[in-house]
Amino acid sequence: MEVKFDISPWKWLGAVLVITVVVTLPTLLNGWVNWDDHIYIEHNAIITALDWAHVKAMFSTLQVNGSYNPLVMLSWAADYAFCGLDPTGYHLTNLFIHLINTALVFFFACRVLPSVSMAALVALLFGIHPMNMEAVAWVSARKELLYATFFIASLITYKKHLEDKSTKTYLLTLLFFVLSLLSKGTAITLLPVLIIMDLVWGNSMTGKVWLKKLPFLFLAIAFIYLSVIAQQEARALKGLGKYPYEHTVFLSAFSYLIYLFKVLIPVHLSAYHPPPFKIGLETPPWHVYAALPLLIGFCFVVYHWGRKNRLLLFGAMFFAVTFFPVSQIVPFGMSYLAERFAYVPYVGLFIVMAVLLAPYLSLKAVRLGVGVILLVFAVCSFARTTVWHDGETMWTDVTKKYPDDHYGFGNLGSYRFENGQLKQAIDAFTECLERDSLFVEARNNRGMVYQELRDVDMAMRDYEACIRMAPEFSNAYTNRAILFIKTGHLQKALDDLTASIKLDPLSDITFYNRALTYEKMKNDSAALADYSSAIKLNPERPEYLEKRGLLYVRHGNNNAALADLSHCLSLAPGRLEALYGRGSVYFEMKQYDLAIDDYDAILLRDSSYVKAYVNRGLVFLNTGEYSSALRDFDKAIQLDSMFHVSYYDRAVTYIQIGNDEKALQDLTKTLELYPDYFPAYHDRAKLYMRKGRRKDALSDIDRALQLMPQESSLLEMRATLSGTPG
Repeated sequence: MEVKFDISPWKWLGAVLVITVVVTLPTLLNGWVNWDDHIYIEHNAIITALDWAHVKAMFSTLQVNGSYNPLVMLSWAADYAFCGLDPTGYHLTNLFIHLINTALVFFFACRVLPSVSMAALVALLFGIHPMNMEAVAWVSARKELLYATFFIASLITYKKHLEDKSTKTYLLTLLFFVLSLLSKGTAITLLPVLIIMDLVWGNSMTGKVWLKKLPFLFLAIAFIYLSVIAQQEARALKGLGKYPYEHTVFLSAFSYLIYLFKVLIPVHLSAYHPPPFKIGLETPPWHVYAALPLLIGFCFVVYHWGRKNRLLLFGAMFFAVTFFPVSQIVPFGMSYLAERFAYVPYVGLFIVMAVLLAPYLSLKAVRLGVGVILLVFAVCSFARTTVWHDGETMWTDVTKKYPDDHYGFGNLGSYRFENGQLKQAIDAFTECLERDSLFVEARNNRGMVYQELRDVDMAMRDYEACIRMAPEFSNAYTNRAILFIKTGHLQKALDDLTASIKLDPLSDITFYNRALTYEKMKNDSAALADYSSAIKLNPERPEYLEKRGLLYVRHGNNNAALADLSHCLSLAPGRLEALYGRGSVYFEMKQYDLAIDDYDAILLRDSSYVKAYVNRGLVFLNTGEYSSALRDFDKAIQLDSMFHVSYYDRAVTYIQIGNDEKALQDLTKTLELYPDYFPAYHDRAKLYMRKGRRKDALSDIDRALQLMPQESSLLEMRATLSGTPG
C-alpha cells in the first residue's frame, strides 16, 4: 500500500517534533491580543492563585464568556504561579501541549494505519498545518489544545480496548473523556467517534457494547446542558443566532466545504471571518445555497470509497462528527469560521490524505510533491504564528483580509486605545463606522478616546449618538455619566448611571461609578450601598474594596475598613491609597508597628508620597521617637511646602521637646496656609500664655472661639487670662 521507510518509530516521531518546534517557535515571541486574552487571563482573578478557594471556584462556577473549562483555567493558574502575566510562559505551555498532541496523534495513527511512515505524515500534517496555528499561537485558544490532548488519548486507549477488552483500557478511556470535557464541552463528540471505531474495527454492536456507552452518554448530555446554559448566560449565542434556521443549515454546509477546501489549500487565513451574508437578508448568496447539495454529493462519493477502505471511511466520519458542533448548525459567536475549530477534526482528514497518498509514495515525483507541499505548509505556518504577535498585527491582518468589514477596524481601534495610541485609535474607529455607522460599540469607544484627549464636545456627540441609535446600550449612559462627573454635572451623571443600572443591573463598574458620584455629592450612605453592590457582583476588583475601605476609614468603622483594605492589598499589593488607609486604621488602633510597615511600603514604592511621611511622623511622635518624627515632617515640608498639616505636626513635636520658638514659627506658618485651622490657634494661644504674651493669646482664643464657640478649654483659657476663675 505504501513505501516502507526503514526508520524506527522514535526517529520518525523525533523528526516530526523537531520540525514542529521550528515552525511554531515564533509563538514564544508573541504577547497578548485583545481578543479574550484580557478576559480569560489578564483580568481574571480566578487564575491568580492555586489555593483551595481559587481551585474550587474554577470547578464550581461558569467562567467568563460562558465557558466551563476548569482544567484550562487550572493550566493558566499554573502559568501565573510561575511567570505572572509574562505571556512568554503561557505561549511556552501552548507550544508544549501542541507537541504532546502531535506525539499523541502519531501514536494513534500508528495504531490505526498500516505503516509508521503514514503515521508520521499524519502527525507532521497535524503539527505544521497552517489551520492549526491559531490554536497554538493564541493563548486563549488553549481550550482546543487541552481538550485535544485527552480526546486523542481516549482514542488511543479505546483502540487498545477494542483489542484487549480490558477494564483498565475502558476506564482509562472514560477518564480521559471526563478530562477532555473539563477542558472543552466539544469533547462530547467522542461518544459517536467511539461508536464509529466499533463499527470500523469490527466490534459487534451487542447490548453489552451499547451498555458500555451509557456513562459516556450521560456525561455528554450533562455537558451539553451545561454548555447551552453557559453560552446563553454569556450571550454567546446572539451573534449568528439571528439567522433563520433554514439559513443555518446552508451556512453549516458551507462551513463544511470551506474547511474541506482549506485542508488542501489553507489560504485567506484570518483571526476573524465575517459571515458570507448579513443578518436580515432574506436570500443568501447562491454559493451558500449550493453548498448543501455539493456536500451531500461529496458524502456519497466518500461513502462509495469508504466501503472499499475502512480507514477512508473512519477519517471522513471522524471529521464530520467532530466538526459538527462548531459547524454553526447551532449558531454562536460573531465569527462563522474559526481556524482553531479544525484542530481535532482535521486529524480525520489527515488520515484520509495519508491513505490516499500511500499507494503513490513509491513514485519519486509524488514524494517530491508531498515534500514541497509540506514545506509550503511549514513556511506559511511559520509566518502565520507571527500574525498573533499582538492586537495590532492580528487585527491589521483581519482588516487586510476583509477591508470592507467593520469588525476588524473596531477591534484594532480598541487595541490602540488600550495601548495609548489615541489618534490612531480614532482613525481605526472612524474607519469602522464608515463601514457600519450603526455599530454603537465602536462609536462608544471612539467617544472614550475623545474623552481621554479631553475633547468633551466630540466625546459627548458620540455618546449621545449611541443613545439615540440604541437606547438600550447601557455603556453609553455610563460613559456619558463619567463625562458629566469630570465636567461637574453630578446630578446629570447620577441620572445617567441610574438609567444604565436599570438597563444592566449586573454591571459592577456602573455601580462603582455611581458610588463615586454619590461620594462627590456627600451622600456617603448611598455610596456605601453602591460600593457593596459592585463588590457583590465582582468581589475581586481591588479598586472597589479600596474605595469602600477608605469610606469606612472616614466614618471610623475600623474593623470593616481593615477587612476591605487587607483584601484589596492581597489582590493588588501596590495600591498606595489602600496602604495609606490601612496604615491610618492601624494608627487609630494603636498598632504602631503595623502602621509603620504600611507607610514604609508606600515610601518604598513612591518616595514623594507626602502624607505617608506625615502619618509616619505622627506614629513616631506618639511613640516618643521625636528625632524620627522631625525627620519625616521635614521631608514632607521639603516635598510640599504648602501642606499645612506638616507644619502643625512638626510644631506639636517641637512643643514636646520644649522648643517653643520653632513651635510658634510652625504654628504661625500653619495659619498662614490655612487661616481657619482651629488646632493651630488653640496650641499657639497656650504657648503665648506660657510666654506671658497675654494680648496675643487672647487674640488667638477669640479667633478659635469664632470657629468653635462651645469649646470649654478655650473658655477656661480666656477666663484665666481675664483674671476670672475658670
